[in-house]
Amino acid sequence: MKAVIKWLVIGVLGLLALGVVLIVGLAAVVPPEVWETPTPNQGQAEPQKATEVAQEPASGKTGNPADLVVADAEAYYNAASSGNFEYTYENLTEADQQNFTLAEWVDINTAIGSDTTAYEILNVQEMGDGTYDVTILISATGEERTTQFVNEGGTYVHKLTQPEYDIFAGASGSSASASASASASASAAPAAGSGTVQVEVVVEASEPVDVSIFDDTFSTSINEQVTSETYTFTKEAESGLSVSANTPDLTGGDISIKVYEDGELVSQDEASGMALVQY
Repeated sequence: MKAVIKWLVIGVLGLLALGVVLIVGLAAVVPPEVWETPTPNQGQAEPQKATEVAQEPASGKTGNPADLVVADAEAYYNAASSGNFEYTYENLTEADQQNFTLAEWVDINTAIGSDTTAYEILNVQEMGDGTYDVTILISATGEERTTQFVNEGGTYVHKLTQPEYDIFAGASGSSASASASASASASAAPAAGSGTVQVEVVVEASEPVDVSIFDDTFSTSINEQVTSETYTFTKEAESGLSVSANTPDLTGGDISIKVYEDGELVSQDEASGMALVQY
């Protein structure tokens, strides 16, 4: 019996020794990574995350362009109805600003009563090339008017239409920009009658200047570039008058404006860059 147990022990030890030999042999020929326990996604390339670049508009504003037009147009017309004509001037297109000085713009809007009504935006429609038609309701008259707004520097600003220029020029629908021939026609105006005065405006400058002349009723409306010119016309005796002359860059150039009514000097201004007479 002891002999049997002895041989069993020897057999077990032999098997154990053989197992050790096999393990050592495998370790010598099999790469180490085979023995490592794999982790999730081990051996797989990490998916590369796409880099998102958010493009901000020039103004820093985001959203539907039509909504931005409505917001900027509402700000514009709220300023107009409250008499903040400095704001509306700053939010005209650069091209339209070239046609008016700030003083002229304030006078024109005061004369036509832009601050005596409220404005409601009825519709916004894209017309292409970044231009939007904005239809407004003028509460004082019930009139619906189509205006335009375009994107300049990230803000939608007011682009004046020809009908708006015609409004500024008066009910006659004459152009806001008069030609030299129109000035000559004005000089042939009839003598002043009852309730009117004969006006003579003398503009003299050392270099070309932009001249703007209009009365409260816009029966006279002149915009042109001259060096020296004399304008004669009639106006209502109680109507005010605005005359401005300025160099394109508002610097340099000696400018003189003299205004006579029925032959009597009533106002004058002499300045460099810009001269202005208002009464």
